[in-house]
Amino acid sequence: MEASTFNIYSMLPDDQVIIYNTFSTSLIVIPISIYNQIFVNSILDDTETVNQLQELGFLVSNTLDELSEIELMRKEEIERTDEQVVTIFSTNRCNARCYYCFEKGINDHHMSEITALDTVRFIKDFYPEKELSIKWFGGEPLYNFGAIRTITDELRNNGYTLKAHITSNGSLLTQEIIDYFKDNYEIVTFQVTIDDVGENYYRIKKYIDLTEANAFQTVVDNCKMLIDNNIYVSIRINYLFQKLDDAIEIFHKLETIFSDCDPELYIIYLAAITLPQSDKKITPEEYRDLSIRALLYNRRHNQIEEKDSKYQLYLFDLLPQKSPCAATNVKNLSITADGYIFKCHRFAQHDNYSIGHVSKGVDINHFCYSDFVDYHITNPDCRACNILPICQGGCKAIQQLNTGDLFCDLKELGPSLVRAYYDYIIDKDS
Repeated sequence: MEASTFNIYSMLPDDQVIIYNTFSTSLIVIPISIYNQIFVNSILDDTETVNQLQELGFLVSNTLDELSEIELMRKEEIERTDEQVVTIFSTNRCNARCYYCFEKGINDHHMSEITALDTVRFIKDFYPEKELSIKWFGGEPLYNFGAIRTITDELRNNGYTLKAHITSNGSLLTQEIIDYFKDNYEIVTFQVTIDDVGENYYRIKKYIDLTEANAFQTVVDNCKMLIDNNIYVSIRINYLFQKLDDAIEIFHKLETIFSDCDPELYIIYLAAITLPQSDKKITPEEYRDLSIRALLYNRRHNQIEEKDSKYQLYLFDLLPQKSPCAATNVKNLSITADGYIFKCHRFAQHDNYSIGHVSKGVDINHFCYSDFVDYHITNPDCRACNILPICQGGCKAIQQLNTGDLFCDLKELGPSLVRAYYDYIIDKDS
């Protein structure tokens, strides 16, 4: 018998230790004397305690290959075909000029009618099941609503049942567009980024078709129009780590602005971004502290109490996943405005990561495709990491773009996350 690789230990000030297992999701608090005896010195004389710890997943048989269990789970998730998802760039153009846009320098493509029809033909071939989730992306996807309409109409005419998630700046929404989505999609959700309020909002977005005086109110009114139409909206505040306090202030302002809306139909949340060189301005300790502050702030201000314990684990970034991300699934692809196919939208401006074209199909032997759908865990650091069931090795796209390097913030934050989750449980039950 030995300690599970997936245990996280977090010390309490009263000579007790919290142990959380990221695979079984069990959590216990034990005296430090028992912790030292069993988990430090491997003295397993107390049979009853040892059996209980094994049942909860904190101790495992010496013959158990925990990594094989993780890989089997990953294989099943990556190869499942019951949920078909495609991200489509209707355009790379945008009517905003956000300073932090990760697509700076991307080729300026606007999906043509021919490419839209080729996209439909490709989807009919690659996604034979008649249920499909489309993530409309850009640029600003509504900047080319014609392509959205062409693809949607053709798929519907071919018997597809559709779901849509639209990542948008929200400035181009109209009731006509909303009605179209509602008429043609079973489920419709939006993500809209609002990084500041009033004139400061315009200074970030720098719209080419809105003014400093009307930009912010236009987007707020459009978000409220979505909510009034019973469409769920995620309102995202992008911020730099160094400006977390400013982001929290913006959160409260938006909270007041949307206070007259149905709280079940929207969420406001903070999302940290990094710019070249920006992460070098803070120390690892500051990064850890700011990450925990932001996480707890999001969780504290977006609690949904009736959700089950798994949802609470998700809120504290402690819920195990079945694969690194949805893009690793064999039926999850991204299609750019010029028809090139990628495994993830992050590759859109990197031609050498293209795995095909809608006019020709997918090359499943391309290194990018094969790496994404490979269920094996090859990184030696990941194989020995207690966070592995949660992150599953991290973002494949970032690793490929960074030639294998990936800073694992979750590993650094693990004990703090466990303590935060423990404190939440204690506060909730007291």
